[in-house]
Amino acid sequence: MLRHAAPAFVQRSLGGCLWRLFDGALSAGEVKEVLSGVAASPYFGRNRSGHDFYHGTEGFSLVFRSAWRAQVEQQFPYFQRLFSQTLHPECNCFYLTVLFARRDGQRYHTDDFFESYGPNAPRPSDLVSVVYCTPEAIEGGELLLLNVDASSPRIHRGREPPETILAQLAPSCGRLVHFDGRLLHGVAPWRPAQNGDALAQRVSVVQLGGR
Repeated sequence: MLRHAAPAFVQRSLGGCLWRLFDGALSAGEVKEVLSGVAASPYFGRNRSGHDFYHGTEGFSLVFRSAWRAQVEQQFPYFQRLFSQTLHPECNCFYLTVLFARRDGQRYHTDDFFESYGPNAPRPSDLVSVVYCTPEAIEGGELLLLNVDASSPRIHRGREPPETILAQLAPSCGRLVHFDGRLLHGVAPWRPAQNGDALAQRVSVVQLGGR
């Protein structure tokens, strides 16, 4: 279980819950616009993050403060609608990652990307928002949320105690998930749906918020 209550602004942003889900946060047309913009971006390519679960994936990342939102939207206009859904007004710094995921999923982790940007490093992001931009049908690939934090003994995906599983959320196109950044979370393995597009991708835009 989580050892401490979330900061007050996180509780307000999540309505007193640990996670919230919104279907249709982006329309099919808006998802297509995001994917087209990402594919055309000169920043798109193999992810070079030092985190092991980014090895062999594609995408890119942006780090910015709320004061620079207008400039970021000017350079990346296809993120405007996404930002309106994912940027929490009580956060003042953001770390966005576009991720074309590997098929073997991700181990349980917290997103500590602000560890180099503040005096209280390392620490998990305050809020995590995930928008799924996966237009083709896939099997698996669920987001797995656990009701424990990184101070708990290491938990391996597939061997988690049932009582720790908070949610298993499928990557439906246009779906938005907000959750408390302290929660351990991972991604289940996935594959293209049977009789579907063999080149299907699991694409998400992960927005981390902090203050």
